[in-house]
Amino acid sequence: MQGIEIRKNKNGFVVVSVHYTANPDKTPEIIEKSRQGMPVNKWKREMELDWSTGEGDPVYREFNKDFHTGWYKFDARYELFRGWDFGRKRPACIWLQNNLATKQIVILKEFRGDDLHFSQFITEVLRMSSEEFPRAKFVDCCDPYGGVQKGDKSQFSNLEMMSAYNLHPRYLRTPIEKRVQKVEKLLDPKYNGGHPGIVFDKKCILLIAGMNGGLVLDDKDKPKKDKKYEDVHEAMCYAIDHLKNLSFWDDEDSVFALIAAFFPFA
Repeated sequence: MQGIEIRKNKNGFVVVSVHYTANPDKTPEIIEKSRQGMPVNKWKREMELDWSTGEGDPVYREFNKDFHTGWYKFDARYELFRGWDFGRKRPACIWLQNNLATKQIVILKEFRGDDLHFSQFITEVLRMSSEEFPRAKFVDCCDPYGGVQKGDKSQFSNLEMMSAYNLHPRYLRTPIEKRVQKVEKLLDPKYNGGHPGIVFDKKCILLIAGMNGGLVLDDKDKPKKDKKYEDVHEAMCYAIDHLKNLSFWDDEDSVFALIAAFFPFA
């Protein structure tokens, strides 16, 4: 029967899940009215029976898996940005392009190094980059605190370790709220000519899960530190922060970029 699922759990108990579609009196109008009065993540958990979403208000309300995800290919005409997050024991890197032809930021790949020493992580990122994007011109962007943060069990900072591999990433000291605001605008088609300004390759499982309600706001309305989605999300934001031809790029963004150009590690 539509809307009813019967299954056995791991303890042998029979579990019956009843979705609102089992009730023929629930018209689309009634459902939409109910949805408007409930936080997005609460609706997903309690009404859609989607327990993958985090508890709390989602960081990104505009994200839609059908609208913002697909299968995408590297385009050698454009630079390939690598965003690096130095999270202790969970360093992360994402690969993205600003495709000027489609006017979209395309998130092509994610990688999180669970329990990897940062030097090992760098080696893995370089290996993946050369194997999967052999013709790419890379632009590296990173956590603004990488110059002082020491890698696990190392006397060197993360930036010093990257320098040993001839990697010299850029960074901006942009507040997290402003980075999130940029991503929100990219998700919203009204800022991008009716189409999404950012899309995610379906291989980016962690990023997509985080965008789809896994990332939630803390009590200060900032993305909650969750040790699950935060690392790949922040890596993505560091790279997006350096894209200067977005339609909503404003004067304050230009000042950040100008300072970074003259004082890249100040």
